[in-house]
Amino acid sequence: FRMSLAQYEPLICATTTYMAVFGLSHLAKMGIDRALKRGSRPHTFALEFVTALQMCTCVYENGIIIGNYGLPGFFIAVSLLLTAAGFTNRGHFGNILGHVESLLQGNVAIIDFVIVLAGQLAGSALALKAATALWYYTAGLSASHLKAAGANLCGFQLNFPLTTVMLLEAGFCFVLRIIIGQYASKTTWRRRYLIPVLVAAHLAAAIKYIGVAGLNPMTAYARLAMCPGLNDAHFFFTYWLGAGVGWLFGAHVQGGFDSWLTGRAKARRAAAEEAQREAKKEAKKNEKKRK
Repeated sequence: FRMSLAQYEPLICATTTYMAVFGLSHLAKMGIDRALKRGSRPHTFALEFVTALQMCTCVYENGIIIGNYGLPGFFIAVSLLLTAAGFTNRGHFGNILGHVESLLQGNVAIIDFVIVLAGQLAGSALALKAATALWYYTAGLSASHLKAAGANLCGFQLNFPLTTVMLLEAGFCFVLRIIIGQYASKTTWRRRYLIPVLVAAHLAAAIKYIGVAGLNPMTAYARLAMCPGLNDAHFFFTYWLGAGVGWLFGAHVQGGFDSWLTGRAKARRAAAEEAQREAKKEAKKNEKKRK
């Protein structure tokens, strides 16, 4: 029994933390809804702040899952977290890349983009403080949190030089945008359940082959921005520029593919309508011949 408890203690600890973070975030969002006018810029800032803080704090807890259960455990945990976020985050996922895309497409005003960016940066910046505070105050209850509280959170190893990592970040974000674009407009089931699984698998693959994957400038900022050995220029070049270029190129390719599909569907409808018209003309001719 003692061995089983020790084996599952990290899972119980992380699960409890995930639930507490999501629960507190939900209460905060309820308070924001009551205190601020929905749809206003302060309301948007507050929701983006809380959501970024929530998701980035969970990123730190994911380290406990990876350390004890490896990438399979990480894949399951992230799949469940993203699924839960789909029900509770009201469309806010703490990822600025989609907003950058909307800004460049002219679908959002610059001031609204700045509000979202500021909220996400503030939430991401406080994630480390939130995670370490949780670990500190629960260290007496959890061996995993006691170990995490004294760990070197900036200890990471890249499998390639930074330039190669930037290219890999771009490639993985390109694929990630294609995956999301392919299924986001589909059925609710695919949007809520399939996308989280595909994204989690993509993240697990990125971690395996890159070493430390970002795929989201905000989680990368929360996780790596304050770490010595990775200066600001290298950090933004690798985890912001690389991710942004890959995402936007994926959006461009996805848009072209969607336009091709739309054009093909229109051509098919036009051909079908033309065939119907020809069939009607032929029917009228045959009717005249009988008379």
